[in-house]
Amino acid sequence: MGARGPQPTPTALLEARGSWRANGREGEPQFPVEIPDCPSWVPEAGRDWYLAHAAQAAAAGYMSAPMQTALALGALALADFLELERQVRETGYTYTTDKGNILANPLVHLRNKAWAQLLTICREYGFTPASKTSVKVGGMKVAKDQGKGRFFDANVG
Repeated sequence: MGARGPQPTPTALLEARGSWRANGREGEPQFPVEIPDCPSWVPEAGRDWYLAHAAQAAAAGYMSAPMQTALALGALALADFLELERQVRETGYTYTTDKGNILANPLVHLRNKAWAQLLTICREYGFTPASKTSVKVGGMKVAKDQGKGRFFDANVG
């Protein structure tokens, strides 16, 4: 059974928000921002995607070496999707059996799975319009005062 509820908010993000919850956390790993090389097992069709998206994530401040494998799996899913899409276009969405029955091409299912895997990686890294809002990095505004001072105008004198 999976974990319940949303994933925990990273401590750095809690600190940037000024949340009191950040004080209770310790030992969260911090990695330097860098663009790791594309692994050799990523097919040529996915290498450009990997490099472009790794550069975007690094520019946003959240690409690091431990994230290499997940992004490379996205590049692999893209390469698989492109190959399966090519095969589907060549063979069609359906085929006719010897008895005249029309069935769905199994390659369509495989192509759709590769697409779903790629979309999952894109959402994880904030590469879709909807998921971009869930990725927050440095330079955020600190949360406003949560004490009594928030009810009083500091400029009144």
